[in-house]
Amino acid sequence: MKRVLIAGLYHETHTFLQGLTRCEDCEIKRGRTLIDSPGGGSPLAGAVEAAERLGWDLIPAIDLRAMPGPTVADEAVQRFWDALQRPLLENIERNLDGVFLVLHGAMVSESCDDVEGEILHRLRNALGNRRIPVCGVVDLHANFTRRMARKRRRPDRLSRESARRCKSLGRKGGTTARSTDGSRPAPDDALATSSHPLAADRYGDQRRSNAVAGSPST
Repeated sequence: MKRVLIAGLYHETHTFLQGLTRCEDCEIKRGRTLIDSPGGGSPLAGAVEAAERLGWDLIPAIDLRAMPGPTVADEAVQRFWDALQRPLLENIERNLDGVFLVLHGAMVSESCDDVEGEILHRLRNALGNRRIPVCGVVDLHANFTRRMARKRRRPDRLSRESARRCKSLGRKGGTTARSTDGSRPAPDDALATSSHPLAADRYGDQRRSNAVAGSPST
């Protein structure tokens, strides 16, 4: 049985708005609540459905989300990281098979203009050299940066369906994903946009190739 840590961080930040998006403005789910009531049409729900179908043992960390709004308070980002880091460190030596993240991809905090990139940077540092894949989906409005992922796939129309097709997470040691120039396989810790995580998108028009990681989405 695959043991997969799952978490979500979802906020579209509008930096031109005054004020802050604080913890009390966020909907926060932790523990079994994250799995038992993930939200009907959300990517998180799709990931949970896939996990149930595939017999994964999900390790729920935290799902923190808020309506689009002003810059996010640092305390909210720290709350997310603390809640993600704790189960990660507890399970990292206990046959953890992967990490699945549901991200928006356009969060800005008081001290960081690339929150998702910072979270992924910390996550990869915590994993070290362990071959534990980090997979997930992001919103179509994500601002993709080099810190977020070295490789990426172009967006899909169906984020929820993308999350349901996350079974490639279990393919440790090799995937069908390619780098943006198509020259070599992507690393195990590649994070896909809202297409098939770590695999080619079966829906898309291949003529609309993805841009080099780091270019902002349009």
